Amino acid sequence: MNKPQKVLLPWCFILFLQLGCKYKAGFTEESKEFSLSLHFKNNSKAIQITPTLKRIVKDEFFKVPNIKVIGSNIRNRADYVVKITLSDYRLTPESFRTDDSIVAKSYRARFVARMIVVEQSGGKEILDRNYSFTAASSDASGFEHQGDRQLQVSLSRDIGKRMSRDIIQSVR
Repeated sequence: MNKPQKVLLPWCFILFLQLGCKYKAGFTEESKEFSLSLHFKNNSKAIQITPTLKRIVKDEFFKVPNIKVIGSNIRNRADYVVKITLSDYRLTPESFRTDDSIVAKSYRARFVARMIVVEQSGGKEILDRNYSFTAASSDASGFEHQGDRQLQVSLSRDIGKRMSRDIIQSVR
């Protein structure tokens, strides 16, 4: 193949894909925009996870362009109210240090959450789902409680991703 053909071939391929394929990335025109009001209730023993969880879950919802997250104290009513109840946080050691068998080297955490989504206009419950999340972490850095913080961030990301995905699928 000569040089002009090598340069022209990729451009022809890209043009063919754009003209011949009707696929559009992202949301379709059918996706509607809506607003959410998030309410958190922590019934677990991990009281320190609430601020981290709120921030990360809101960030996951902000990533979705057709969802607008509004504060619960704003007078404008949201289209949907999302109630997230956290329960049953368990942190267990998986392995221990070789030099000290009392100090944990790695941890496993389990978290249970329940999400209820209520349509504000009619009061109709459109989603009621229970979730169970598990994560593992290693205390390789040696900082006190570092493994526990890493687990909480990891669990919060999982919670936010799964809940935002489920809300999008239910609200369409």
